[in-house]
Amino acid sequence: MRIRVVALALALAACTFNVQHVASAPVTGATDQAFTALQADLRSLGADETLVTVRGDRATGATSSVTLTGVVASGASASALAAGLHATWTAVDASTAGFAVRYDGPSRDTVEVSLVELHVPAGVALGSDAGAADYDVSGVTGPMRIATESGAVTVVGGGAVDVTSPAGAIDVTATSATIHGGAGSLRVDVGTIGAQTIGGSVRGTVRGGGTIGTDGGEVQLTIAATLASDLTIDTHGGAVRLTLDPSAQLVLDLDASVGSVHVATPGITHDGSPFVATLGAGGPRVTVRTRGGAISVVSP
Repeated sequence: MRIRVVALALALAACTFNVQHVASAPVTGATDQAFTALQADLRSLGADETLVTVRGDRATGATSSVTLTGVVASGASASALAAGLHATWTAVDASTAGFAVRYDGPSRDTVEVSLVELHVPAGVALGSDAGAADYDVSGVTGPMRIATESGAVTVVGGGAVDVTSPAGAIDVTATSATIHGGAGSLRVDVGTIGAQTIGGSVRGTVRGGGTIGTDGGEVQLTIAATLASDLTIDTHGGAVRLTLDPSAQLVLDLDASVGSVHVATPGITHDGSPFVATLGAGGPRVTVRTRGGAISVVSP
């Protein structure tokens, strides 16, 4: 493995009140290890304004770029700040690369890593944990697991994706997705799905099947005409609105324990709960259960 690290250049701009704003030139690094899995340990990042971008645009190896921002006392040593930033590549084993970032220099309460940029092979299996950060991932088609204690997560063009963010919006376009969300909104365009939110809404398109559960969040989904397998939606205190293609071939099983059920699709108009009906020649079963929310099914 070969590691390149380019020295940090800090520009300190004078400010009033005996403090200076820190704006760093990126610390860049690289590895030429031919890895198939990447473990990116970003748990030391604790700023909600930190952005982590990952692009699957390399044939082999990987590159990194890390930027610092913050406020320090006037006269602070640029070399001390630079020495405190550690962005390192390691070989975990023959097929797994490791990347980690931490800052232990001066003014740790006011100096933060603001941007981490990674360029990796498209098919890499990616695992990354952050204390607090926003993620923006695109072009990575291998299995992916992202967990952040606080921050928004966006994944575009993913394969099998697993995302956890208790406090932040989640937006996933992928072949399949397992999502653990909190109060932030969830938007999906996926094949199969397994999603659970606490207070967060769920919107988007589902082409496969799976399960969706919310505690206090509403669900608004477009269901593909050729749904691949059964889909179950269960909400506590949230309404559900499904939009079905007029040519959909499936079975509807709807029950609102405290709330109304309204169906208005070609050939079916119904009000009342529970409701079970076969659309077209039938197919996968779409089961919806709400406790304290209405259910509506319409066609575009």
